[in-house]
Amino acid sequence: MNHGNKGRGAGGSAGRRLARAAALIATTMLITACAGATGGGGPTAAGGTQAPGAGGGGQTAGSGGGGGGTSLFEKATAVKHFCDLLPTDLVATIVSSPTPPQEMQFPPTCTVYGDKTAMAISLASVNPIGDPPADAQVISGVGTGAYLEKLTTGNFSLWVGLTPDAGMLLVEVDNSDGKDHTDEAVNLAKSVLAKLAS
Repeated sequence: MNHGNKGRGAGGSAGRRLARAAALIATTMLITACAGATGGGGPTAAGGTQAPGAGGGGQTAGSGGGGGGTSLFEKATAVKHFCDLLPTDLVATIVSSPTPPQEMQFPPTCTVYGDKTAMAISLASVNPIGDPPADAQVISGVGTGAYLEKLTTGNFSLWVGLTPDAGMLLVEVDNSDGKDHTDEAVNLAKSVLAKLAS
């Protein structure tokens, strides 16, 4: 894919902010993965709060291990072109005048830029989703648990657990159009999970 000037122009500042946020998140994920490799890494501790979707019956068919089938995380890692998972009709509800999707292989990422908004989906193959940060908004009914972190006004990251043990789908939105695109991002995440499950 051509990563040249497609993110520049009117959407360039949004694209640069998204790229900086993605780099920071990638660094955080690496640190988290290293920390999880040296400790027990359980999502909860005695007396702690329960991870979103970690209760009984929270696992959907094909979403976790132990059922004998292929997990959503395994299916996601097997996808050769991550942009194939992106529902273009739902992208248009978040990004006006979107560019063609731009793909990156490591980590698997698909990014779309627009006039005032940029968005991306990516696969984070790290520890379980665990407890959300204190200021995060828990989103129910998505994956094995999900939460939304608002970074700044209009900019947020939606983390969705793919299995109880590891693997997350990350939906990032960086916008300056003055609209709240949370519902659209949740619907987009659900569509990606449905494609993986099919």
